[in-house]
Amino acid sequence: MFDPGNGGDSAAQDVAELITAFHLPAIGSFGPEDPSLDGLPDYTVYPSPVPEPSSRVSVARSVRDCALQALAALNTLEDRTAACKAAVVDRLMPATTVKATALTLDP
Repeated sequence: MFDPGNGGDSAAQDVAELITAFHLPAIGSFGPEDPSLDGLPDYTVYPSPVPEPSSRVSVARSVRDCALQALAALNTLEDRTAACKAAVVDRLMPATTVKATALTLDP
């Protein structure tokens, strides 16, 4: 008897629906002419006031840090997607063999 809670067909269908609905945001480029840098000094003098005012260096550091976090998250997503893909292929191949055998076709 088929149990939909066992990671079977229902789970595979859920994955297909989730991936189809999944959209990543557009990420704009960043460079020396970025409008967020307009009018900012290159760096903050030491000792810096509290709170530290924005500078080209602080904005660039923030953009870099966010980009590194996004890359780490994307790597995790790629790993999870690869594992999910392997599980789907692991279900597909035996299903094809079962179907071929049931229809008395050469697998």
